[in-house]
Amino acid sequence: MNLATSPEQPVVQNCNSLGRGLRYILLPLLGILLILTALFASRWRYYADSPILFYISLLIDKYHLVPYRDIYDINFAGTYFAYLIIGKVTAYTVLGVRLADFGLLGSILVLSWLWMRKVDGWMAGSAAIAWALTYLAVGPTMTLQREYLMMIPILCGLVAHQRIGSRHLNWKYVLTGAGFGIAATMKPQAAIGLLAVIAWDIATVLQKRDPDESPAAARRRALQMLVAAGIGALVPMLALLSYLAAHGALGPLLEIVTRYLPLYASMNGDHEVVTGWHRIQYLVLTFAKLGGYGIWLGPAAVGTYMALYGSGLSPQQKDHVGLLSSLTACYAIYPVFSGQFWPQHWLPFLYFLMQLAFLCLVVPRGKWQAASSLLPIAVLGVAVIGLIRPDTLDNLRLLYQRHELPAPNNPYEGRVDEIASFLRANLKPGDTVQPLDWTGGSIHAMLITQARIATRYLGDYYFYHSVNSSYIQLLRQRFMADLQKARPRFIIEVYGEDKAWPSGPNTTRQFPELHQFMDTQYRVVWEGSGYRIHERLDP
Repeated sequence: MNLATSPEQPVVQNCNSLGRGLRYILLPLLGILLILTALFASRWRYYADSPILFYISLLIDKYHLVPYRDIYDINFAGTYFAYLIIGKVTAYTVLGVRLADFGLLGSILVLSWLWMRKVDGWMAGSAAIAWALTYLAVGPTMTLQREYLMMIPILCGLVAHQRIGSRHLNWKYVLTGAGFGIAATMKPQAAIGLLAVIAWDIATVLQKRDPDESPAAARRRALQMLVAAGIGALVPMLALLSYLAAHGALGPLLEIVTRYLPLYASMNGDHEVVTGWHRIQYLVLTFAKLGGYGIWLGPAAVGTYMALYGSGLSPQQKDHVGLLSSLTACYAIYPVFSGQFWPQHWLPFLYFLMQLAFLCLVVPRGKWQAASSLLPIAVLGVAVIGLIRPDTLDNLRLLYQRHELPAPNNPYEGRVDEIASFLRANLKPGDTVQPLDWTGGSIHAMLITQARIATRYLGDYYFYHSVNSSYIQLLRQRFMADLQKARPRFIIEVYGEDKAWPSGPNTTRQFPELHQFMDTQYRVVWEGSGYRIHERLDP
């Protein structure tokens, strides 16, 4: 891959000697650090959210269940099909999923370079690798999160936008819209970036039109761009909704969106119900923390300023920087939609913010005094140092001393393996299992053993918040009716403080009807740390 800048950009030749030297040193160093981090990460097991999504894809694939109709879950269906593809390729194995993760990460690096090379290839490569290091730094709970998967179609759309010329205007915007549309099938709010792209381009068309083009012709071209992008974005969404409608799942989806999601959205990232003024205060204060990535704001501000006002970039390249700034602002708002502000929600914002930050490497010679030219490099350097994780240094030290590396943490203290071993030894053909859990490991064990779930409900999280709501009471009634009809062979109950319990007003940990059903028709046959397995009393 040639990381040199394109012929229209004299950036490398114009950089001061220190900046030129750093750009050639930084990318290989970051690349080596990424390889080492990936090497250590190759020993991770995936857990938390990923097993749940893989299990849903398994239910769709093996048992032919339909999302929402047969599986009660709040994720949008594009996520299930993305996981289904990965699961089919990897057979849900730990090594296979890890290799798929690295393959997708490599795709993001290549797409990043293709999109940003118009400004500067070395800068684009360094920024993308830095983002990959941040992704891995969160740990195995970040593996294949939806915001991570979304980056691939989003970047495909941006590459189409950047690489396809105006002679193929319709295809350019159809494909751009399609990229964001595919991302929106995983999370609808992902399409917010398309608004930035279209708004920026329409403004450019109307303000910088060719002198020979009339205002009316410019407006028609802007409308053509808008319509083409809209068509591209709608096609993936309509295809998905058509599938759901054909399988009788559209009604259940609309019920979840209109009746459950507003209740779910009342909780914060700690599963605490927060309403009224306290909700607004929570959103503002948590948003202001920017997920802990505020250290990149300084380099981003300096890099943007230098690229726009202190560099030898062409007007087209500066337009590209302006679009990048708009995308950063849009995806800064993205976490507010869910209101939980979990680490994965910040991934798209962090990606574009880092691209802005690494513009600090694009500093020409001659415009600034030597001392001033050091500022962008120094500001960026402070943030880059933070990419070096202590555990990576510890692992390197152990390797140097020829010591064995510590074993990766077994998720939930071996709970997943214990439950999987029990199910593998005791499940008979036709048996079903009902988890009373969410992210506590029982669904992961059911994925490993490919056990079939007894009811529509993957867990019991839904039943313990907003309990005064008529809808939650309806869900409880439906669950008990399904459970009494299915009478699963085993019920896996995860309990204790490590369970994701809702808290705050109008929440509970009691479900009398469920407890009575289990007490009279089941007995505990296995108990481990934080979980119990109940078996049906009669055959």
